[in-house]
Amino acid sequence: MSTFDDRENAFEAKFAHDQEKEFRAEMMALRQIAVWGVSLMQISPEEKEHRTAALHSLGMQKGAQALILAKLTDDLSGDMDTDAIKITYDLFLRDAREKIGLMPPD
Repeated sequence: MSTFDDRENAFEAKFAHDQEKEFRAEMMALRQIAVWGVSLMQISPEEKEHRTAALHSLGMQKGAQALILAKLTDDLSGDMDTDAIKITYDLFLRDAREKIGLMPPD
């Protein structure tokens, strides 16, 4: 195997590893935004648990971020606007990336 092949394999392995870390960060942020959003709702603890589980189940579908943010926007329509929810998600995603090691802490 040549040096070029070794470098190519190393690059591909790093790319796959980084993609896995990004996926984990996105899932962590989606879990956090679900818990945060449900905590703002004026509903019973049992209903909060049910809604959090329902939002978590959306996390495994294609386009999970858009689905969860849309659901939260609908559920919090009187209390929180779409931009505030997206900003909060971005903050959770940034925090998750820092925890996983995708970006250095500020």
